[in-house]
Amino acid sequence: MNKTILIVDDDEIIRTLVSEILKAAGYRTDTAINGRDAVDKTLVSSPDLILLDIVMPEMNGIDACRALKANPATKNIPIIMLSSAGQITEIEEALSAGAITYVAKPCERDRIIHIIEDTLNPPKEAEWLKVQRPKKS
Repeated sequence: MNKTILIVDDDEIIRTLVSEILKAAGYRTDTAINGRDAVDKTLVSSPDLILLDIVMPEMNGIDACRALKANPATKNIPIIMLSSAGQITEIEEALSAGAITYVAKPCERDRIIHIIEDTLNPPKEAEWLKVQRPKKS
């Protein structure tokens, strides 16, 4: 698989747990402790995807998402917000900042892996059309 995912959370237990889950699924992982650390690491290592908490010290996830999406070098990296803060206004703010989706913590292992796989390996349009197009009789 060889895709690298940056896990950004101020909670060390969450970072470790998510990292172990993703490593077991075949991904490489890196971690960051807050939004500023995430922006810095992304500029250096350019991960394939970022899992980003919202509520963190120094720079929150929404501000980090905005900074990453404003930078031409990082704007195309998909960002999934992974947060226990599930207020509708925060979800809307995260999506308007450029996150592709929002996943509430705690999240089941299979669900987060499925979301990541769908994000990193979207079906090709032709394949999607074959599945969706009704067969002619």
